[in-house]
Amino acid sequence: MLSGFIHLGTILSFDDICLHPNIQEWLSTYQYFLKMCKSQDEEISLIGALCYGSLFIYWEDLLLRIVEHPSWVALNKDKEKLILIDVVMKSFRGSSYSVDMIFVRAECSKKDEARKVLQELYAGTPKVYPRGEMLLFIPVKSFLEEDYTASQRDKLIFNHNKYLGTEDCMAIFGFKDLNTMVTLKTGVKVTLCTLLKSIPGVPGMSRSRLFQIVDPNSSHMCTLITFQQRDRINTDQQKDKLTNIIEAIIGHDQLQNIIQDTDKGIIFSGHDESTKTPKFAMASTVTYQGFLQENTTQTQSTQASPQSTTTITTTSQTVVSVIETRFQTI
Repeated sequence: MLSGFIHLGTILSFDDICLHPNIQEWLSTYQYFLKMCKSQDEEISLIGALCYGSLFIYWEDLLLRIVEHPSWVALNKDKEKLILIDVVMKSFRGSSYSVDMIFVRAECSKKDEARKVLQELYAGTPKVYPRGEMLLFIPVKSFLEEDYTASQRDKLIFNHNKYLGTEDCMAIFGFKDLNTMVTLKTGVKVTLCTLLKSIPGVPGMSRSRLFQIVDPNSSHMCTLITFQQRDRINTDQQKDKLTNIIEAIIGHDQLQNIIQDTDKGIIFSGHDESTKTPKFAMASTVTYQGFLQENTTQTQSTQASPQSTTTITTTSQTVVSVIETRFQTI
């Protein structure tokens, strides 16, 4: 069975290929899809994986934050053409099992430059990260199986699974753009995304925050939020209170700045208009295991406790990741 990527070089237009009946039949038969290659100058190939990266992350925003980062801007300074990268989902294979991860691709002639910057940007250590999410870039120079031993790959998968836990997902309709700025009662200004990430959990939850990932879906029609699967009951109990929780943090007058229609309010996936009762519908599930807790702080500092396994990372979005699990050393 075919799998992987196939790069096509042709004088035909993208539409000519996509709309050709024989091509459409082949794509349907072998479950492939076509998209325009990001670089039209040369082939692009894998340069590494982003360990600890949730598959629910909005990839477009992830790429945008990378190319806007000062280190990436400096890399492209004085270049005639910017270095192009994109991300794909691909299996990260261990000795006997694998896990889907986000992989980064770059133009072949510029792979080393891009790889070096990403290694510095996503070091998997306490520091400020784009989007406020700690990721570990795993460089791939030839093939994953050749660059890392089976034992190393197994440990990376173990750490990845421990970090993410078992994610569950739901959709919320009715919020405005997640980059909308809102002023808290304390006078601090944050984005709507940071506000939602900062909402505390309730006693009995495995993590200290109600939501883990808060991102738009690809069509920007709704907001996708994730939480630990075992915390689903707790999250269900909080769904009807979410507007009141937010109002207590920002005040009633601020609701109109973040909710599209304050009369309708926010609507969870599976909402029943006749009963006005939100019903949860799981969008998708990725199986992981682990223990990650999140905190929020208004400082921009990094601290690590030498007396314990707890590491605190303060991010640019004031979201703090507190890792309470001991990772395996590679």
